[in-house]
Amino acid sequence: MSFKYISQKLFGLLIVVLLIQVLTGCKKWLEVNPATRVSEDEQFSSQQGYFDALFGAYQKMADLSAYGGLGTYRFIDVLAQNYENKSGQTNTWYGQTARYAYTSEVSAQQNVRSSINSIWSGYYGAIAQANYILKNVAQRNVLAGTALNIVKGEALAIRGAVHFDLLRMFAPAYLNGANDTTRSIPYMDQFKIEPQAKLSAGEVLAKCEADLKEAEQLLSVYPGIDQIAGNQGSTSSDLLLIYRQNHINYWAAKAILARLYLYKGDKINALKYANEVIDSRRFSFINPGTLSVDATTEASDLTFTPEHIFSLSVSNLKLAADQYFKSSQTATSDADDLFSTKAKLSAIYETSLVGYGTDIRNPDAARSIWNQFTTTIVYSKNIILTGLPM
Repeated sequence: MSFKYISQKLFGLLIVVLLIQVLTGCKKWLEVNPATRVSEDEQFSSQQGYFDALFGAYQKMADLSAYGGLGTYRFIDVLAQNYENKSGQTNTWYGQTARYAYTSEVSAQQNVRSSINSIWSGYYGAIAQANYILKNVAQRNVLAGTALNIVKGEALAIRGAVHFDLLRMFAPAYLNGANDTTRSIPYMDQFKIEPQAKLSAGEVLAKCEADLKEAEQLLSVYPGIDQIAGNQGSTSSDLLLIYRQNHINYWAAKAILARLYLYKGDKINALKYANEVIDSRRFSFINPGTLSVDATTEASDLTFTPEHIFSLSVSNLKLAADQYFKSSQTATSDADDLFSTKAKLSAIYETSLVGYGTDIRNPDAARSIWNQFTTTIVYSKNIILTGLPM
């Protein structure tokens, strides 16, 4: 046997040994979970894991692609013509949005079509998180008592409420049943990635109603509200029982049902549920006489907290919104700014409400919630998210 042949064999053997070592090392390396990643079994092995997953669902709802931005002031409010300065634009993303040019692609950064896609995926992402929770609630016996009712109830309420908003955005108007059989959107009631068929508007509403009704029943175990002005926070050590106005709570489930029934044209049930929320006396209209509108003080209450039934906590909302709503007239770039005119706002918010006087949201109210630089440049001092938050 030649030396050359022996060397080749030895070299081949060394390569094989090295490959085995490398592959074994790779296997061990791949088995190490990143610090931020938790397996499903580990996630739902404790009550805290369910709480974290539920908070994750609210974070998805609060994302800039959902209620924290595009789903409210950045896109839906532009469609609603709430910003007078956008109606005259033609070659901007906002201008195309205000003209309902849904397929417009003004630029890679400002694209009407991609914004719509982001809303769709953002809302269904929140639904997927709710379904992820519900799947594990059904498969595991970790939760019990109040914790089980609240986690399951809130997940069902998120699923029903977000589907309801998707229906209103992406399907023809219901029109008291005229479009009951019209194909609308998929209703994702399981945690899966396969595309689902679109259901009729009537079928979607029925599923929304069923989820919200079950949520109402489950959440009835704890009707407490702890964030009304004057009693911020809570002394409870239970994470599920504090900051209830930032959860879809028992009363929020009822309020969303009232909206759903009104949308369907079922005024009897709409009134029933609305009255149940009103008669609870847990919420009240803001008092114009005591309202502070000075955004620089701790007493400021520009979002009218006593009226909150449910609202989302959006991290860094002010930072994100300051580029659109100005507090000084130093920079008024019409490309990004979102403002209206005094004439339009005065037409929306009346000055002669029977038994009330001037609507507190009117620009001429005693304590204005607007920054008025001119009659044609009026910015809101606050961001009140439309859509689901109430």
